Amino acid sequence: MNLSNPRLRICLGISALTIAVPLASALAKPSAAPGVSGAPAASSKPELPSEVKAMHCLVGDWTGSATGKMGADPLSARLSLSCSETSGGFGVQCKTRFTGLPGGPAEETDLFGFDPGQRKYHWFSVTNQGETHDHVAEIPKGDTLRFVYDGVQDGKPAREVITLKVSEDHHNLEFQNTYTVGGQVVLTLSGRGTK
Repeated sequence: MNLSNPRLRICLGISALTIAVPLASALAKPSAAPGVSGAPAASSKPELPSEVKAMHCLVGDWTGSATGKMGADPLSARLSLSCSETSGGFGVQCKTRFTGLPGGPAEETDLFGFDPGQRKYHWFSVTNQGETHDHVAEIPKGDTLRFVYDGVQDGKPAREVITLKVSEDHHNLEFQNTYTVGGQVVLTLSGRGTK
């Protein structure tokens, strides 16, 4: 991964949370054939687990700003984030756009999901710089999720840690991002958004 491009670094700093379809759970449950007593109605929506429902706090249109440092250089950006339910409500997908950066707009697409087997959240992101990250978070004990991505950049260990907090009324979002390569901090970013 090449973090010399400011747009790439900013894209790595934001998006929204994960909700993967719990396919293994669905496959493990026996079901009757359609039309047979006990079969779920085709139009009925399954009850979503509480961990999945919690991710719906991201659904909506957000605007905000972010500031930080890329190495020693300060940076600032405006952001817009649009999130919607996907996969029958078991997922949340988001499109993020950062403006005001050197080199033009940065874009990111995110898919948030919950893995019921491992009891962890996933946030898979793809940027217009060709980056892909699978961030993983434990179920939070408080009101802040801590997503971690571990990878390799230029042959060195890379780690991205993003904390994400959404207000109780689901109208305010705060995040902080720290990205390290070979143990050296190359990006810090923090910001806020509102619906």
